[in-house]
Amino acid sequence: MYDMLVSMGTHTECTLDVPDIGANFKYTPGTIIPICGKVLRHGVASWSGGERICFAFFMKDAVLDRLGQRRPEWPNQSTYLLSDGLSWTVL
Repeated sequence: MYDMLVSMGTHTECTLDVPDIGANFKYTPGTIIPICGKVLRHGVASWSGGERICFAFFMKDAVLDRLGQRRPEWPNQSTYLLSDGLSWTVL
């Protein structure tokens, strides 16, 4: 399952760093970033222009266990391919 990170506050500059894939994302108020938090290290080193709040929505394995629910499969390329006969080429 993806973790959903929501940036809120009055700040004007912020970057979410994901060093495992060498990526940096603009993370200003109102930005929502889905990420596999168990797999990818991520964080904010600094921000400017005001206060910053991060709401993090995530599912703990223990909750699924308690409810007797299966964990979702890891997403992969086929998860996002259309099933109407269109094919994609991966470069």
